[in-house]
Amino acid sequence: MTFIQDTALIDEYLPTYDFKTTQGLIINGSTAKVYQALQSVNLLSSRWNRLLFRLRGMSTGPATLSDLTRKGFITLGRRKNQELLLGIVGKFWRPSGFLQKLSPEAFKAFQTEGFAKAAWEFHLNYLSPQETYLSTQTRIQCYGKNALRWFSIYWKTIEPFSSFTRKEILRTVEKQFETSA
Repeated sequence: MTFIQDTALIDEYLPTYDFKTTQGLIINGSTAKVYQALQSVNLLSSRWNRLLFRLRGMSTGPATLSDLTRKGFITLGRRKNQELLLGIVGKFWRPSGFLQKLSPEAFKAFQTEGFAKAAWEFHLNYLSPQETYLSTQTRIQCYGKNALRWFSIYWKTIEPFSSFTRKEILRTVEKQFETSA
């Protein structure tokens, strides 16, 4: 499925990257209502996501996307009823993660060797008054050969789980939307 759209926030914050994953689904609802559901989605309503958050050291886990900011993510930008962009910087392949607390401007400028930064976007495309294509894209940029090597090993292990988690979040938004509609 291809869509014509304005430049996405993710292109502004992470235009070049080493790794990328994209998932999406069509939800029977207006972009405004799907966006509301996205803002309040309970990430812990899925057993799968609860397990993966625990394995990543987030024992209490984030309940909503905005709660992720207490776990190291940065809200990089929002376009109401269109997109939400989160970012995170660290050494994700290490147990502690070495997460960096940054402003959106510092995230854009960050290029410290040995680290990686990731941008995680949710994008809503209007299909009709009652249909929205909700997608998520994650991009990762590694800085330096060691970071690229370590992240490559890490990504080969976690990418299937990471992609499944993102699909599960999209399905949870859909279920939450259908329940509230």
